[in-house]
Amino acid sequence: MLLNFYGDTMKKPEAFNVLRMYITNMISNSYQVRPASLLTRLMDAQADGKIRREEMIELCVLLFIGGIETTINIFGS
Repeated sequence: MLLNFYGDTMKKPEAFNVLRMYITNMISNSYQVRPASLLTRLMDAQADGKIRREEMIELCVLLFIGGIETTINIFGS
């Protein structure tokens, strides 16, 4: 599915929900595989009660968007 945040292919709230679903699925898959990653450490923090599951998902969304923003700015320089 093409995510076009600026055109009429998909509205921003819909695109945000698709991103959240993608990350939620990635978290679910990581419970089975447990790779050594930032996501695994966040999952451990959630299991220890340090953060809530919703906070973990929102942090992953923030990091994902921040990575895209950083990449765009690097290529734009």
